[in-house]
Amino acid sequence: MLTQGQPYVEKGMDEFEARRKDRQLRALQRKALNPGMELTKAAKQKEAKDFILKQRFRLCLMRLVSLTSVFDSIVRGGCPETRF
Repeated sequence: MLTQGQPYVEKGMDEFEARRKDRQLRALQRKALNPGMELTKAAKQKEAKDFILKQRFRLCLMRLVSLTSVFDSIVRGGCPETRF
């Protein structure tokens, strides 16, 4: 450091990024001390996102199949409520 008579040394962007990531991780760990919070690795998050997307797709597909069957029954014979 300049205040102690040592020369200034440029550490570069790699050092800066490593320190930033370390500070960010420590901040997240402090926040995770709150009840009900947990830190997970990025790979687990990706797996969780993929699982949620698959579940949403299945739900949309089930709704589509249900709507298709209702539409088919209306086209073929009409709704029982609307028959006279």
